[in-house]
Amino acid sequence: MSNRLISNIWNIAGGDLSPLGGPTLDETVAGRVRAEQLSLVLRYLPSMMLANACNAFVFVAAAWPSPDRLASLIWATPLVVYTLFFGIWFRRKPITPQTVSARSIRRVSRNALLLGSLWATLPLFFFIGASAVGQLIITCLCAGLLAAGAIAFASLPITAIAFTSPIFIASAIVIARSGDQAYSLVAVLLVAYVCLLMRGVLFHTLQLVSRVSDQSSAEEQAHTDSLTQLPNRISFRKALDSALSCPKNVGEQIAVLYLDLDDFKSVNDKLGHAEGDELLAQVAERLKAHARTSDTLARLSGDEFAILVRDIKNAEEVLALA
Repeated sequence: MSNRLISNIWNIAGGDLSPLGGPTLDETVAGRVRAEQLSLVLRYLPSMMLANACNAFVFVAAAWPSPDRLASLIWATPLVVYTLFFGIWFRRKPITPQTVSARSIRRVSRNALLLGSLWATLPLFFFIGASAVGQLIITCLCAGLLAAGAIAFASLPITAIAFTSPIFIASAIVIARSGDQAYSLVAVLLVAYVCLLMRGVLFHTLQLVSRVSDQSSAEEQAHTDSLTQLPNRISFRKALDSALSCPKNVGEQIAVLYLDLDDFKSVNDKLGHAEGDELLAQVAERLKAHARTSDTLARLSGDEFAILVRDIKNAEEVLALA
């Protein structure tokens, strides 16, 4: 039971939503989903990091006339430095990667957790001893960070949780320590708002996963022959264009083998289309058995097949395959 729980937590940390009721995806589609999620986060990143720095400066300015001037400056310095590091380091990544590993999502979540933990120290260290104005500013900052974090990381639920959880826990601790009944009402509102935000984050992400999964399925169907499950003419043409566009200095040699079945029409006429389809499926399986993993085997149309042979060492190798 404990091993399964740990496995589920680890999978969720990598962006897998199946333990939370989301669809189970193969790694190819999951990589595309993670890429879409990360690209959305990266688009928000510059403005979010700027907002973090501005929030830190606002608190320092508010605390400057008070005895907490030096303490606030010491607190804000590592946060601003880390905010700049967080923004610059992740901004180097491509905005629209084709695929992203689960490890990259865990790395983003880990950095979000650290950033959220830095903000969590604000109420813990300064709220109790602050003036009424200072407490109001800290309350506004924490509430704003919870909302902004959920919105900025809306495409990655685990990252949104990693950022907001430390702030939420620290706020709850401060409210419990204050003993003021008014803050107890604030705690109720805080729990309600956080639950609503997380529900919205999960709903948004499930919609994103469904959209990318449907798009991936549609693209796969558009590039796959439904009878033989081989790449179709469109897919073969793309592979051929890609091979022909390789720089000449790479020196890769390619070959194209074209095959068609003689008198295939007579099979359909005498035995029926079902038997003809079975014949095509068996031909496809026999061709698969001889093609290498680096080759592209496709059904072009009807009884026509083609093999794109790549990474050829000599002509004899292609003749042997033929």
